[in-house]
Amino acid sequence: MPTKIRKQVYLDPSHDRELKRMARATGKTEASIIREALDRLALDTRLEKERMEAWKAERSFIDDWMAKGPVPGRQRRWRRDDLYDRKSPG
Repeated sequence: MPTKIRKQVYLDPSHDRELKRMARATGKTEASIIREALDRLALDTRLEKERMEAWKAERSFIDDWMAKGPVPGRQRRWRRDDLYDRKSPG
């Protein structure tokens, strides 16, 4: 079993009640529930960071393409409103 480091934390009474309720319901120790919560929080934080990095890369890609301007000789012949004037098939 890996070495554990002892920590002392202060909880609000409502947190203490919820922790005890969860321990009874799951059969786990209060300490294991706290460790699992920390693991989940760390994972959520990593995933959020990855999502933000992916969005920044996507935004950069879009900005680069937009900065190039229209493709020469490939001007569109329709207007955005034309899309709404069409009748749906069927």
